[in-house]
Amino acid sequence: MEIEKLMESISWGKVVEYSVEAILIGWFTYLFAYQNYLLYRWHRGLELPSKLPFIFMGILAGLLFFVYEINQLLKTMSKKPPTPVAPSETTVSEEEIGPINESESAFPLGSDGEEGQQSLQDKAF
Repeated sequence: MEIEKLMESISWGKVVEYSVEAILIGWFTYLFAYQNYLLYRWHRGLELPSKLPFIFMGILAGLLFFVYEINQLLKTMSKKPPTPVAPSETTVSEEEIGPINESESAFPLGSDGEEGQQSLQDKAF
């Protein structure tokens, strides 16, 4: 029963995406490992080494990536989504909306209405 619920809730688009990524990671791991082996360990005139260990290395890397991503997907799906909070009827504080009147504004207006000029009361302090 639980498996059926899990199968219904899985995002199959993500599973396909992770599968393609795992195949690419496995392929690139194989190519990188085999090429590096040939560059640093293989010498001219010798037969080419077996590709089988490098194929296994690529399969293992792709499989580990796929298992990790599916595990992360299942963890996020098992978490309960947060319940929406109903808006409360609290008053909005002055810090959230800013000063209420012009005398509390950050840029006091001078006697001629220009910003940046200090009033006589501000100059006294």
